[in-house]
Amino acid sequence: MRKKIFWTLLIVAILICSYIAYYLIVNLDNKTVRETLKISLIASFTAIISIVGSVFVNQHLTNENSKQQRDVEIRKIKQEFYHKFSESFLLKLTYSMKIDQNKIDLKNPDLSNPDVQKYLEADRIFCLEKNRLPLYASQELVELVESVAKGADVNFSKLYSLIRKDLCNNDFLEFKDLNEISLTLPMI
Repeated sequence: MRKKIFWTLLIVAILICSYIAYYLIVNLDNKTVRETLKISLIASFTAIISIVGSVFVNQHLTNENSKQQRDVEIRKIKQEFYHKFSESFLLKLTYSMKIDQNKIDLKNPDLSNPDVQKYLEADRIFCLEKNRLPLYASQELVELVESVAKGADVNFSKLYSLIRKDLCNNDFLEFKDLNEISLTLPMI
């Protein structure tokens, strides 16, 4: 809003100065005064145009810098969240494999078993990070993690390529045709 007012006032001021200059040039009889006035007016208009150009360039550069700063901050925040997610995902997989190797029944787990305790803690952290994922991740990544949470095989190269792609992309686009985002609760 302030920009519109500034530009409007500036245009009005230029028009008024132009009208005064035209009036003075047309109505002055002395040729020496007329030439001096012309030179002064040309210099004044050049100064006004320089000032306007400087203001415009300054505003443009300021806007561009603030956008770049915002993009860097968004990337850092996303990167921190992805670090937490990746860590929780790998811990969950690690303890899941350990539970499978030791043939521990998770339907009736022995809570005194340290492996079960570590698995349950890893599951709790993974659930928190998975549920947080739709707040910052791309639709493709959310869908991939949803499918893995439902039992699909983990494709690590696809997972990490989607994370890298999302980190390089500063958009927060709406999800398109996302059927569901499930809430995952920890085992216990």
